[in-house]
Amino acid sequence: MIKITEEIIPKLESIIGRPLSYIELCRALNLKPKTGDSKKKQLNDIQLCCTMEIQKRPTRYIIIEVYPFVVPLLQQLNANNKFQLFFEKLIYNKFKANSFQPLCLSNMEMLMLFEETNENFKYVFDPDALEAVKEIKGENLYYFTDIGRIVYKILSRWTKRQLERMNKRYVISTKRGFRLISKDSKGYYHKENIKDDTELFSWCMSIYADAIKEAMPEGWAGEWVPEWQWLKFEGAVNRLVAEKSEGKYCRLKEVTVIIPPPDPWFRARLIEQYNKIELNSQTNTESQRKISSTTQLDEYTGAERKKFIEYTIDLHPPFFFLEILRQLQEKPAKD
Repeated sequence: MIKITEEIIPKLESIIGRPLSYIELCRALNLKPKTGDSKKKQLNDIQLCCTMEIQKRPTRYIIIEVYPFVVPLLQQLNANNKFQLFFEKLIYNKFKANSFQPLCLSNMEMLMLFEETNENFKYVFDPDALEAVKEIKGENLYYFTDIGRIVYKILSRWTKRQLERMNKRYVISTKRGFRLISKDSKGYYHKENIKDDTELFSWCMSIYADAIKEAMPEGWAGEWVPEWQWLKFEGAVNRLVAEKSEGKYCRLKEVTVIIPPPDPWFRARLIEQYNKIELNSQTNTESQRKISSTTQLDEYTGAERKKFIEYTIDLHPPFFFLEILRQLQEKPAKD
């Protein structure tokens, strides 16, 4: 890949509309001419920053439009964050499917959106689901819960870094949001994302403030706390929301609101660039590598990690825990 820097933008803009031979194009952009596959790769790299028309007989290259905003995107692609554009393409696929409305996502939903896990991952924290797998499939997977806690932290940190990079380049913006969850008489859960300009949003903020006073250290400002203390905080949130809503709601969760840029032209140009990227489950492959190689899971055998990956990370697991859970619920009771 050629090194894409801000210097290439004025050079491209200076030749817009001019039919140039390959040698003339390289001279105008101060690039060394290539041959064969190297030439193809070089031309593909140039087209990341612009729309190029290629005329035949004789072959001439014409720059039609230049995209300056793409440069900071491409500058992020190095050995340390080569997955950045994969994350961005996945979030923009979701934006398109959602008519470019803001997305309200929990941490768990983001892991699935970015293909870091499959939907089984959220059930490793559900004792009923693990019991169903044991009864229907005869597999004892209770150790998945402990592995899952470690994996959740590793993948959530990775996701947070990608979102921060998107924010810095105005690909997205993010803000804090809340989700209220209720349970109906049949045991089904319903979620309600709360708009930030409502009294209900202020009410949710007051619940969190009260829970912080009750469960967190004095002066706490978002720093890491031990797991037992975080669980105490979450318990306080859910107890307070049930009490103060008189049972209407049973849980309150903080979510991330991810907002696309408002300019349709800017969004269209981004999508045009993302469409050139083939996903091929790279983020999922990297998730599997992280889990296989982390020293934080050294107490678990290679076989245990492999099974965890196969069932909860791989995008094509042998079965889905939710289906097994339903089978157990529909199973006739013993006499």
